[in-house]
Amino acid sequence: MKLSANIRWSLGVLTMLYLALPLVIFFVGWLRPVVAVLAVVPFLFCGWQLLRAWPKEAEAFRGGETAGLAIFALAWTALAGIGGYAPQTTDWIKHNAVLYDCIHLPWPVVVTDGQTHWPVVYYVAYYLPAAVAGKVAGYAVAQAVLWVWSAAGVMLTCFWFARLTRLPAWVAAIAFFLFSGPDFVMNLVVQVLGLAAKDGGWHFYPDPWWSRIWQFAPHQVMLLFAPGQALVGWLAAGLLLSCPRALRPLGFGFLFVCALLWSPFAAAGLGLVALLLVGREGWVRPVRPLAPLTGLILPGGVLAIYYAAKSAPEIAARFPTIAVGWFTRFHDAPDGLKCLVLLGLFVVFEFGLMLWFIRSAFPSGSENRRLAEVTGLALICLLPVTAGFNNDLALRASAVPWFCLAILAVRTCLSTSLSPGRRRWFWVFIVICALTPVINVVHQGYHLVTRKYDPRTVPHQVSALVNMRDGGFDFFGAQYVGGTNSFFTRHLAR
Repeated sequence: MKLSANIRWSLGVLTMLYLALPLVIFFVGWLRPVVAVLAVVPFLFCGWQLLRAWPKEAEAFRGGETAGLAIFALAWTALAGIGGYAPQTTDWIKHNAVLYDCIHLPWPVVVTDGQTHWPVVYYVAYYLPAAVAGKVAGYAVAQAVLWVWSAAGVMLTCFWFARLTRLPAWVAAIAFFLFSGPDFVMNLVVQVLGLAAKDGGWHFYPDPWWSRIWQFAPHQVMLLFAPGQALVGWLAAGLLLSCPRALRPLGFGFLFVCALLWSPFAAAGLGLVALLLVGREGWVRPVRPLAPLTGLILPGGVLAIYYAAKSAPEIAARFPTIAVGWFTRFHDAPDGLKCLVLLGLFVVFEFGLMLWFIRSAFPSGSENRRLAEVTGLALICLLPVTAGFNNDLALRASAVPWFCLAILAVRTCLSTSLSPGRRRWFWVFIVICALTPVINVVHQGYHLVTRKYDPRTVPHQVSALVNMRDGGFDFFGAQYVGGTNSFFTRHLAR
C-alpha cells in the first residue's frame, strides 16, 4: 500500500521508523529464522497500524530551517565525541568496544575471555545501523555513520521540541541544548556545606553528580556519555506527548518495545510517565481495537528473554553483582543526616523549584498543570531505589520526564500568567541553570582545539569488549553479557 506524501514525511512516522529500524536489524541478525519472523511480523504490523491511524501533521520540514538544524545537530554530536572527531568521555571506551565487536564478530555476538564464551546481552540498538555499514565498509565508516545517525536523532528531537513548545526550530534547538538543572551553583553549595566527596581541593567545574547519589543529566551531558539512551528517551517522550489520547495505548506499546532494546532504563522512565498520565487524565477508549497491541507480546517477550540471560548462574559466579538497593546504601552516599540533606537539596533545587514556578503559571486542571504533576511524580519515583554503579536507573530513566520538564519550562517562559516579579526570578533561575551546558561545551571546545585528549581507539584483539582498558570487562562484565546456557542462547539465538 502506498503512503500519501503527508504521511511519508510526517515527524511521527519518521520517528517511528528511526526507533524501529534497529529492532528489525536485531531480530533478523540475532534470531533463528522462524523466531525472527514471529517477532518481526507482529512488530511491523503494530507499527503499520499506528502509522495508519496517526493524524495528519502540518509541514514540519522546511528547506532552510531543516538545513540549519542539520548543521546544528551535526556540530553538536561531533563536539560530543560521536564519531571520534572530538574528545570522548570514558564511556566511549565501552561504546567503541561494543560497536567494534558488532562489526568484527558474527551475529549474535559472542566474546571470549580466553576460558569461557560469553554471548553479548546488551542494549545494542543504537549501534546496529552503524555496525551494518561497518560490516560492509569497515570501522572508520561505521563511526561516520554513527555520527550521522545520531545527528538525525537530534534533529528529530529538536523538531519535536519545537512542535511541543511552538518555537521556531532554531530557537527550540538552542533552548533544548541549554536546558539543565542548577548544577554549577549546587556543586559549589555542597562543597561549602561539606557534603561533597572528599577528593581534595575546590572544584568549580559544574559536576552533575553534585548530589553524589542522583543525577538528572543536562541534555548536553547525556549526549556526551550515553547518546543512544538519551535519543530514545527524548524521541519516545516527544512521540508519546504528541500522540492523541485515543491512540496512546497503541503508541505506548510500540514505543515501549522499541525502547527495551535501545535502553531498558529509558523504557522504565517511559512506562512511569505513561502510567502517571493515565492516572491524571483518565482512560480513553482506544481509537482502534487492541488486537495489534497484543501482537507486541511476541517481540517484547523475545527481548525480555534476551535480557533474562543475564540472570544465569555463571554470570553471578564470574562477575560482581550489579548493586540494587535503597539510596541510603548507595556506595557513594554519605552517612546519616547528610544523606537526607542531600535528598532535600536535590528535590528542591534540581527540579522542585522549577516545578513551583511552572505550577504557578498555569491554572489547576489545565494540560500543563497535569503534565507538571506527572513530571514531578515521575522524578520523585526515581529517587528511593538506586541501581547500577552510577545509579543508572535514575540517570537514564529520567531522560523521559526531564524532556517533559524542559517543555514545561519553555511554556512557562512564554506564558503571560506569571506575575512580573516571578517571571524575572524564573528567568534568572533558567540562566543560572544554562551555565552548566555552556561551560561544558566550552570545556569540550578547549580540549578539541588543544588536542589534549585520548582518541579512544579500540584494541584490535578478538574482542574489544573483553580487552577494554582499566579492567572494565572484569568489573562491569555483568552489564554486557549473558549466560551461554540461557534459554535465549539455546533456543532463540542463531
